[in-house]
Amino acid sequence: IRNLRLDIVRMSDVQIEPIHWLWRGRLARGKLTLLMGDPGLGKSLIPHWLAARMSTGGEWPDGGTCERSAAIVFTIEDALADTVKPRLVAAGANMDRVIAVRGVVNQKASLDARMFALEEHVALLEELVVDEGASLVVMDPVSSYLGANVNTHKETDVRRVLGTLGQMAERTGVAVLM
Repeated sequence: IRNLRLDIVRMSDVQIEPIHWLWRGRLARGKLTLLMGDPGLGKSLIPHWLAARMSTGGEWPDGGTCERSAAIVFTIEDALADTVKPRLVAAGANMDRVIAVRGVVNQKASLDARMFALEEHVALLEELVVDEGASLVVMDPVSSYLGANVNTHKETDVRRVLGTLGQMAERTGVAVLM
């Protein structure tokens, strides 16, 4: 304990900042957002539509302006070729601006992809967000990407991993929809 200390900030030293919105009142930049609902209602359609909208820019349904940027999609329940891409096509996406992450590859050892895990690979995601200039990351469902050592029934395990993801979102200004 002698070599440790708490990292503190006096609130008198904190400058108030406004929230920066990707979609005003719905998706905040630099924050994590949960999309929740009963199974089978089509929740996955919404993030695919959002990714398509981000890829082309334009207007949000409420008349707000949607910036044009890349979107990164993690999906384990929907196949890319028969579900995700047809949805993106139907929504008019610019396919070059929508990037699907299939796994993590060790370029030095083997080309076998393994599952992306937030507990291990947030730095790789941050690098991709910056390199692609992405404004949106979708993780559907986020529980699939927490990592093998995360007990999803233990709030402290989940919060630890999501905290790291939230810090990455804050650093890069990307909106993360889960």
